[in-house]
Amino acid sequence: STMAKRKEFFMVFVDVAPHMHPWLPEVEDWLFSFVEAKLLNKPDHEVAIVLLGTSGTSNELHTENEEQGDDQQYLNIEVLRNFRVPNMEGLEQCRNLPRGQGMCDLTDGFFVG
Repeated sequence: STMAKRKEFFMVFVDVAPHMHPWLPEVEDWLFSFVEAKLLNKPDHEVAIVLLGTSGTSNELHTENEEQGDDQQYLNIEVLRNFRVPNMEGLEQCRNLPRGQGMCDLTDGFFVG
């Protein structure tokens, strides 16, 4: 009998705020290796990347709140990559994380994720 292939989903949260800038090159290396391993060994697994502490804001929860008149929720959080199978674009994104200037609440980041 054959076992059904399980699709797995991985969400990675990366703090890119100023206090993390000295470590971001190592984080980029790790993230690149992680996504590359998925691409080569488990290409059906999906990976999402959420950035915390970004200079800007780009996430659906902020947009929804903004449309209702509250633009102060879920700030400085960007969804760099929605759930997708690994590809070359995803690898490039891992190598070029923005250096954010913002601060955000970790709990808000998890809600966005």
